[in-house]
Amino acid sequence: MQIARNRNGIISEEVWTEISNRYSSIFGQLSSQTPESPKTPLNKNSPSTIFRFSRTYELAKYREIFNTIASICIAQCVESVDLLNTQAIMDTNLLNYLLPKRVLKDLEIKQRLVPRVSAPFGYRLTSAGKDYFSEFLTVSPDVNNGAPTVSPADLLNKSLRFIKTGATSKNESQHIESRQFTIELRQI
Repeated sequence: MQIARNRNGIISEEVWTEISNRYSSIFGQLSSQTPESPKTPLNKNSPSTIFRFSRTYELAKYREIFNTIASICIAQCVESVDLLNTQAIMDTNLLNYLLPKRVLKDLEIKQRLVPRVSAPFGYRLTSAGKDYFSEFLTVSPDVNNGAPTVSPADLLNKSLRFIKTGATSKNESQHIESRQFTIELRQI
């Protein structure tokens, strides 16, 4: 709720100001306990180690979509969907490494990603693809559908952090692979 867009339409600014003033000591404690956003930078045009699950087919549906969104963000060296560029050409090898073939094929069929057949080669995110990914960050978790009660932003941050650092829970660590990539972002 500390982010203005998360409370938009739920409570007014006046109410939020009163709550935050009254309970500022509690909010300070909570913010120090929440996981940090993935600020580990990826260096464009220099080698970076990229991590992935070797068994991506075992990922739950909600984790697969956030892994896909994070992979697209990593391929463009950005931290959020808002910063994604529909004119950038992403490395085919990097996306083939991070995403299962069936996911890439589905994104192509639904015209969310388009392969470039002329130089520069790679994948380009479409406006429809960016809008599709943005929708997942605005929907609240649905407990009845088996999705966790974690916010979409936290799921995206967790996926970004994993791809950058390999950090995950203990029971998943045995299925992790890593590889070096030089991320080059080209424009059309």
